[in-house]
Amino acid sequence: MGGVCSGYSVPKKVLLMGPKGSGKTTLLYGWCLPGQETMAVPTQSFNVEMVYGVRNGQMLLMWDISDISRRRQFYHGTEALVYLLDASELSNLQEVQADLRVLLRDRDMKGLPLLFVLSKADLNNMYSIPSIEKELDLENIAADRKYDWATIRQDEPTTFQVALQKLCSLVYSK
Repeated sequence: MGGVCSGYSVPKKVLLMGPKGSGKTTLLYGWCLPGQETMAVPTQSFNVEMVYGVRNGQMLLMWDISDISRRRQFYHGTEALVYLLDASELSNLQEVQADLRVLLRDRDMKGLPLLFVLSKADLNNMYSIPSIEKELDLENIAADRKYDWATIRQDEPTTFQVALQKLCSLVYSK
């Protein structure tokens, strides 16, 4: 309580989710260590890091969660979602759609802002975002929330910062 009353900012809790190997940890450390080369190893359970937004006072407590079957315990208190899709592996969109249906219907996820991130865009001539939205049925699945899209490329570090700016816009625009 003292921190809030003393004028300190409280970080916003954000869950970073998506299929295994989609680049969640790479994105997280790309935000924590901008401009630095990072070697991410597969996450066994979860990673937690503080990420500072583009404007003063924007703090995000990012939870990178790897295990779909055990992630429900992390939902309470979440204020935004980041969902990664591997642009080089879009053959699993039906599985992603099923995962999103379950995730976004959860009582703790209702109405939360959502940033979709297409990772590894440098490895593939990717689908258009409107075609992915249609394939995922986002018109129905995400109708109760604000959402946006970002693409990241390992060979262009500025794309990580653009994605962070979009996330902060979603989280801090109320």
